[in-house]
Amino acid sequence: MMHKETIQSLERYEEALQIVEQLGNLNEKAIYLNYIARLHYEQRHYQKAINHLEEALKIYVELGLEDSPYAQNIKGGLKVMKSKLS
Repeated sequence: MMHKETIQSLERYEEALQIVEQLGNLNEKAIYLNYIARLHYEQRHYQKAINHLEEALKIYVELGLEDSPYAQNIKGGLKVMKSKLS
């Protein structure tokens, strides 16, 4: 079960995600997907976290930023989270 603060944070991040999607800002979208993934990870919702990180990584690849520090961070996070599922 999520704490009230976590639920509120998740709701705010999801609202922000919708806004940046409407604006077409892919870089910001990837950042918010990463934030949402972290909240899911903290709650041990590993598959949800993985799904959000994979979407964020896909955006960085589309933007040609697959070697950026942000993308490298996501790749590391995916490796950790996938190890939690096995």
